[in-house]
Amino acid sequence: MCIRDRLKAQNKNVGEYWPDATKNISSYTNGDSVIGSSWQYQTSALEAAGEPVPSELPSEGTTGWSDTWMLSNQAAHPNCMLEWMNWMASPDTQAQVASWFGEAPANLKACGIDKASQANCDTYHAEDQAYYDKIAFWQTPVSDCGDDRGTECKTYDDGVQAWTEIKG
Repeated sequence: MCIRDRLKAQNKNVGEYWPDATKNISSYTNGDSVIGSSWQYQTSALEAAGEPVPSELPSEGTTGWSDTWMLSNQAAHPNCMLEWMNWMASPDTQAQVASWFGEAPANLKACGIDKASQANCDTYHAEDQAYYDKIAFWQTPVSDCGDDRGTECKTYDDGVQAWTEIKG
């Protein structure tokens, strides 16, 4: 089934699509949504606001994303860039980043450095490999499926076009 057909098929079961975290949070607080997909950020924000919003990892798994830093192959000062990246990936810095953003650290050695970093590791199940095995991390869609199907897969632009047709 192509992406356009999948979106059309699910559209009748969807009350609303949320474009950002704020809209998703307000949909729960004002009663427009009572069940649906969300991110841990929204769940944590709702809990902090006193909204009783349980969350659960579906038995069939879920999708997730990982924010990334990229290194330019044309950096004016590559040694400086690599030093910065090493600092950024260090356990102490990752503990601070995870606490500041309320996310899981990229370096698991950050877990337990302090109470806040351990809380983030616990909330995001960072040290639970069985949990992470159920997450399919997002990838930018490309036409090459990477297997014997060849180039029948759809690109990100194909998805945007299908979405525009469905949602306008």
